[in-house]
Amino acid sequence: MKTVSSFALNLLLIVNISRG
Repeated sequence: MKTVSSFALNLLLIVNISRG
């Protein structure tokens, strides 16, 4: 569960950077 949460957060960060 912890790994999945971290992966989701990283994905969100990447998406935000890509959009920015």
